[in-house]
Amino acid sequence: MNRQSQTVLDRQTATEQIEMHLGAQCDMVRDIANYGADLVVRAYASSSAQMADVIALGVLLKQIVAMIDASDALIRIGAVHAMQLQVRAA
Repeated sequence: MNRQSQTVLDRQTATEQIEMHLGAQCDMVRDIANYGADLVVRAYASSSAQMADVIALGVLLKQIVAMIDASDALIRIGAVHAMQLQVRAA
C-alpha cells in the first residue's frame, strides 16, 4: 500500500476511534449477540423439537443473532455503512 492509500484507508485510526468513542456500546452489542446465541440453545432445549421449533429457533432466530454479531464485527473495524445493512436485515 502506498502513502496516498494509507491516508484514505487508515484502518488503524478508524479502529482506535471506534474503540475510544463507542467501545462500551460495541461491548453491549457483543453481549447481546452472546445472549442471543445462548437463548437459541436454551429455547430449543426447552421446546418440543417440532419442525416449527427447528425453523423458528434454528433458522430465523439464529440468523438474527448472526446479523447482530456481524454488525458488531463491522462497527469495530469502522465499516459503519456496511454495518447498517446487517442491522436493517435483522
